[in-house]
Formats: sequence, C-alpha cells, structure tokens
Amino acid sequence: MIISHKYKFIFIKPSKVGGTSIEIALARHCGDKDIITPFKTYNPEADEDKYLHTAKNYKDKEFFQHITPDEIKKKIGNKIWDKYYKFTVVRNPWDQTVSRYWWKRYKDRKKFWREGKNTIKKIVINLLNPGAFKFIISEIWKIKSFNYFASSFSKTYPNKYWKNSLYYFDEKGKPVCDFYIRFENLEEDYKKVCKRLGIPCEKLPRTKNKSRKEKKHYSLYYNSETREIIHNLFKKEIDYFGYKFEKV
Repeated sequence: MIISHKYKFIFIKPSKVGGTSIEIALARHCGDKDIITPFKTYNPEADEDKYLHTAKNYKDKEFFQHITPDEIKKKIGNKIWDKYYKFTVVRNPWDQTVSRYWWKRYKDRKKFWREGKNTIKKIVINLLNPGAFKFIISEIWKIKSFNYFASSFSKTYPNKYWKNSLYYFDEKGKPVCDFYIRFENLEEDYKKVCKRLGIPCEKLPRTKNKSRKEKKHYSLYYNSETREIIHNLFKKEIDYFGYKFEKV
C-alpha cells in the first residue's frame, strides 16, 4: 500500500492481482513523507525481475501491505481520504484463484524443504520438521490438487483479507476507488494512472510469477462444481466488473 502526499494518491493493494509490481514502480517516485508499506525483498525463485523496495513512514500508524480501504480511512481521516485519488487492481476471480493455488503450493514447499548446507543435513532437518509429514501425506493423497483447493477455498483463507471484495466495496456495497486497474490490461491501465497523476511511466517489473509452474489457461483447472463455487464466492466482483468464465 502507498499513500503519497507528494502526488496525492492512495494505492490500495489486494492480494494476487499484480499489486507488488505496481507498488515497486510507484515507490520509485514517492517523496520523503509518503507512506510505503513493506513486503519481502527480491527472491530469484519467485521473481523474474530484480527490484529494490524501500518501505518508509508506515510504523507510526501500523500500516501494512494488504490493509483494507476501511482501515486506511480510519487511520488517515476523511479529509485526506476524500481528497486523494484512490485506485487498486481487480482480476478475474477464476484466474486469481489459480494464482492463489500456485502461490500456496510454493509457500508450502518452502515450509517443507528447509535448506541445509549439505544433503545429509537437509534430510535430518526435514525429518525433524513436523510440517514435512503433513506435506508428504497431503501429496500422496492429492489433497493439494486444485479442485480440492477451490472447493475448500473459504476454509483455506479464513481471515477477512482472503477475499478481495473488501478492497473494492464498502460495507454498503458501493465502490471505494476512483479507478480500478484491470490485471488483464495491467500495463495500459497503469499508464492511465501515471498520466492522471503526472508520474513518469516505466515498464512494470514481473514479480512472483515464477511460482505458477503450469502456464495453461485458468479454465483448464476447473470442473463444473469448482467453477460454480468460485462464481458464488466472488459474485459481487464478477457482476460489477463484468467478468466471465472464458474457455480456450
């Protein structure tokens, strides 16, 4: 998340929508008094492009990267909230769910395979890792399959941040932002934001894209049941932003 007093904007950052790329690009032009929340640094296993990201001024009011619009508004007050240009990113929920699935698999693998300096040490470390047994069993019984993940999605992400609706609409169901960048048109929509704010526009870095090992179209992951589950969970976003389940 970024609150820029220099350019008078608020960038709201949902999850799995390409928000990290936008935050990195915007942060390069922010002023000394702007608020930029932290996230993990460049990781060659997950990120295609190298980047630097310096968080600042977020500690006093405890801002964090996936803070919701409602929480931001409470911290900065109505005057700044109403005056500043607010924007975020939306993404087709069926595609976003596939992205979440691959990111979770990547994180689970990292938890399971704790690195050691040599092969013997790696084996010993992981034999003593309780999470390793859970990981192995889940792989054997294919609990990590996409259909299982999608059918148990609300249980997999039980906290309030797992569903991006909070970043798009207020408690009355009204849109909270002045502009919604579409993930499917990320570069072009980002250019529109830069033009609106008077910020130099540069090509967005590619981040966290290596975790998705299979690059096939999202529709190929679904059966009729899981397709309907995601439709019902994200009905508001699908209806408001006009998303459809596209087939290849």
